[in-house]
Amino acid sequence: MISKIKRKLNRTYKKWKYSRNPSLQLQEIPIKGNAIAIEAPCKINNPSAIQLGSNVQIEASCKLSSDGGICIQDNVTLENGVQLLSNSSLKSYQPIIIGANSRIGANSIIHPGVNIAKGSKIPSKTIIKSNTENSTNSAEFDKQTTSTSFYTNMNLPGNLVFVLSTGRSGSKAIASLLNQHSEVHAIHDSYLQFGRYAIDKLYGRVESNELRQTLHDTYDGLSYINKPNHVQSDQKLGALISELAQIFPNAKFVWLIRNLEDFVNSAYPRGWFNNSEFGYPTNSVEFQRPKHKPAKYYAACRINGSKTGEVSEEAWKSMTAFERNCWYWRFWNKLIQKQLRELESDRFITVHLKELSSKSKYIQEFIGLTPEELEVKKYNQAFYKKLTTEDWSKEMKEIAKKYITDFGI
Repeated sequence: MISKIKRKLNRTYKKWKYSRNPSLQLQEIPIKGNAIAIEAPCKINNPSAIQLGSNVQIEASCKLSSDGGICIQDNVTLENGVQLLSNSSLKSYQPIIIGANSRIGANSIIHPGVNIAKGSKIPSKTIIKSNTENSTNSAEFDKQTTSTSFYTNMNLPGNLVFVLSTGRSGSKAIASLLNQHSEVHAIHDSYLQFGRYAIDKLYGRVESNELRQTLHDTYDGLSYINKPNHVQSDQKLGALISELAQIFPNAKFVWLIRNLEDFVNSAYPRGWFNNSEFGYPTNSVEFQRPKHKPAKYYAACRINGSKTGEVSEEAWKSMTAFERNCWYWRFWNKLIQKQLRELESDRFITVHLKELSSKSKYIQEFIGLTPEELEVKKYNQAFYKKLTTEDWSKEMKEIAKKYITDFGI
């Protein structure tokens, strides 16, 4: 109990300290351009979920609730007291995009899911609740506040590479590996909003052309790449391959795969697919209690198999979290495989996690790099005891057998 209180106090102190020291907040924002000014105090609840372009000014007393993902593009000013709320108290996680060359007036509030068009000038005290509805507490403003650009192919400077995986499969390790190269800028899990885009696609909430437009709007007007090769490693990319491949016709893909047993031994104790993530009562026949509780956003964007149409709602509810992890491993890798098969064979490679060190040169050459000596390190390791296959009961082994699939590795 005492340790729990200490952790809470430490978190509170850190938030207070960071709100008064913008340089600390900037250090934790992985995607950012140049000439960024943040005035204190400024509350950013999750700096790692924000993307900032160049020439961005955030004035004092702004509040950025970023758990749903916030993208602020080049040449944007947020005046005093602006609030960007990509997540609400109702657990609504929807990204916000502030288009390039925009200015948001003092004390304005932008709600989850709003996309502000390039060049917008929003008067002070404006409240925008959706892309189709808004209310203002001041004069009328230009109605073109939502995105009106049209999807076109994009070419970021240099080579663009997307690393695909199920998560818990070394995606952070490969980003770290490639980041050691003198000509690579690699990021891991830095577009938090992609989780929302992934489930919207898989649940049939959005058409592919609409998703392409949203992804295009996210990248367009965001200059931050300062090296000739850019690598993005993120579990959520697995659902977005087709759209990204069309937006970026020269992009390449690396499929990083881990065998089912090792993946489940890492993800299951971590609390992935626990009943609580779907609002179900505790499962009395679960094989073990989770040793970790995932962040609320990740839980909110966890794939529900019944909403994808792959399994019935009754079957999904009856599964243990262990089986859901097995199901997810197969489902996600099949999803990646299906989309990659639609591409030219020279646009992707497949690498097993166990081969990451021995295939470092192969990966570098695929990207188009002159190979350098790079060291594979372990990252994002569990601080709790992971499972081993020897810990599995006979029933667990039988469940896993149903989902093991050979993906040609």
